[in-house]
Amino acid sequence: MALLRKLMQSRLFVTMMLLLMIMLMAVGVVVVPVLMRGGPGNIRISPETTYVVEPLREDGQVDFLRAYNNHVKEGFEGQENGTVLLVQAFGPASLESQFGANSLGSLSALYRELGMAPLSTDGDYFVTWDFAGRVLSPLDFESLPDELKQELPPSKGDEALTLRRLPPSVATWLNEELESCLAAPWQRREHPAVARWLEESAIPLEKVIAAANCPVRWIPYAAKNETDTLVAVPLADMMMSLRSATRALVARSYLRAGTGDLDGAINDAIATIQLGQSHTPRTTILVRLVNAAIFSMGCECAAHLATSGTLDAAALDRLARELDAFSPTADFVETIAVSERIEAISAVDAWASDPNIADKLDSIPRMPKLVNYALDWNDALITINGYYDQIATLRTAVTSWQRLEMAEQLKTTFEATMGKPRPWRLLTLSGRSELIGEALALMMMPTLSGVFGIEVHAESTLLMTKISVALERYRLANSEYPATLQQLTPDLLTMEFTDPFDGNPLRYRSTEDGYVLYSVGKNRKDDKGKAGDDLVTQVPTPSE
Repeated sequence: MALLRKLMQSRLFVTMMLLLMIMLMAVGVVVVPVLMRGGPGNIRISPETTYVVEPLREDGQVDFLRAYNNHVKEGFEGQENGTVLLVQAFGPASLESQFGANSLGSLSALYRELGMAPLSTDGDYFVTWDFAGRVLSPLDFESLPDELKQELPPSKGDEALTLRRLPPSVATWLNEELESCLAAPWQRREHPAVARWLEESAIPLEKVIAAANCPVRWIPYAAKNETDTLVAVPLADMMMSLRSATRALVARSYLRAGTGDLDGAINDAIATIQLGQSHTPRTTILVRLVNAAIFSMGCECAAHLATSGTLDAAALDRLARELDAFSPTADFVETIAVSERIEAISAVDAWASDPNIADKLDSIPRMPKLVNYALDWNDALITINGYYDQIATLRTAVTSWQRLEMAEQLKTTFEATMGKPRPWRLLTLSGRSELIGEALALMMMPTLSGVFGIEVHAESTLLMTKISVALERYRLANSEYPATLQQLTPDLLTMEFTDPFDGNPLRYRSTEDGYVLYSVGKNRKDDKGKAGDDLVTQVPTPSE
């Protein structure tokens, strides 16, 4: 034993082991590199590898495009789809980057998936505020500061100016104009350019509101070829149009409040919340994140209306009733564990049969440099599915803060284990394949704590909005704000005041002329109502 121990410690033994490792790795390079390129026949169809096992294409492989679309519309057959109304409101231009000449998307396939007639390029479609070709009337510049008027290009007769021809300083000023309309009630004379944009957007905004009122909104994928990976054709541009339309609704809500149209102001605020309400988790994480942001923006609009002093008792009562109909958004866990998984597996399935996959993987940052070695894509897929299975365990969380804690723990675990070289794993086919699977999962998987933090942010914003409205109703009835939130129950509120971020009661304190209400926010630390770290509603606002 002593002799063996001495041999293992010798330089000769170490050198021999290194040479053996190099020889074994060379076998992987010279003998079986073709396994890296795989091919359709090398992927085993099973829940452990491809996750979905049907339907199949003519070549016998999983049709991921059809599987995903069947998944998102399951149970909604025969019901009106609000996405059709959104496409009709935004027009073909909102889909150009996904369905242009050089893209994988097929606009005709999208129309077919949605069951709608093709749209004309000319129509009364919504035009975003920052669209470079938007025509601006000379009347829009009446309120320009004198120093900016001097920077305008010379006018050619009656030709209207466009943002494309505007100096950056003027374009910046116009965008700041819109931002000013998203904070408090205002009137047309204060921001004429924004008011005109809202008037010209009236027809498409009515379609957006109709889509918001539609209980079903599912978005399909549409590719030119059934073998195209799903991640190539998201409706990102339509989501950006949706975000801009949301800002239009919020600006119009404040405009209506500023001109005394209280019902109209509440209608637009509630429509914004409805627009962001996710009725199904069966969609992409991109759509869910945009919806969560819209949902929060609508809640904040309703809260600002309530605390602005423009709503009377009847309007506040109506706003409270409208808000009672809303609950937290659909579960993000299902979105990631099922919808995002199908997207990820479809991408890996496509890469496995790509003859150039070695070069593509080699160009990805943090990807293990294994592309010249033999790999088993089935093992890689099993590894990827294993991580998504761990995300699915978040379903067991009973509360929002428990889910956040579990998500943070998973994030830490994933980052500590995924894609770590560990040289001994390079010596086996399964070890190398698992490494690639881990690296791909790390690349495609969203940041868990960030995603679930956004979900809980939307839940917190809704809760705080309901409380803000109740506080204003209490003030109108009692000429002061309550000393504690418990004084709102049971007459004005029947819910608990639990902070979704940490499970403790929401923080509230009355002041001489108002109150401070806050949640600890995404850092889950009580920063005493510090804006930016905590989610804060303060009346009066610090600027006042």
